[in-house]
Amino acid sequence: MIAFRARCGAHRPACLRRLLTVPLIFVLTLGLLTPNAFAQKYRLAAGVRLGRPDVGLTITQRLLEHTTLEAIGSAAANDLTLTLLARQHTGLLGHALNLYAGLGPHIGDTQGQGTFYGGTAVVGVEWKLPIFPLVIAYDWQPSLSANRPERFHNSTAFSLRYVVLKEKKEGFFRRLFGKKKEKETNK
Repeated sequence: MIAFRARCGAHRPACLRRLLTVPLIFVLTLGLLTPNAFAQKYRLAAGVRLGRPDVGLTITQRLLEHTTLEAIGSAAANDLTLTLLARQHTGLLGHALNLYAGLGPHIGDTQGQGTFYGGTAVVGVEWKLPIFPLVIAYDWQPSLSANRPERFHNSTAFSLRYVVLKEKKEGFFRRLFGKKKEKETNK
């Protein structure tokens, strides 16, 4: 992170893009390799996170039926932060509306004060819009950091994500005829 700070200087947006490149490639690759998960209406979603006091980019990948991995790159007045959260989901109204909670590490850089790291918790709600490939979420993220003058940090934000990979649906005919084929192969 010291080399990151020395290279960035006044070019923080370019550094944020570099900081997000590796997690983005990791999550996209994982999205293509992960088997179907039916707890939510998407497998991979990416978008923006708009909150107080920070804004950023967010990528959410379904790992297991009720578990997602979210990578958040955010920027505040003097900070750049990368957070990785494992989230557990509980459906409220079917698959479209979910409550979630989770934990994960974060690492960041404060201009003039150096690198900080710590842990972040998250509690939120998300809604997959019924017609459009969009997910709207609102969450609260308290975090505890080392090597930072402000050790405890609160962040609330709205996220708007575009569904990149949808949940694979089983159509009526596939359910109807697919089970018949399975029965024939088991005989």
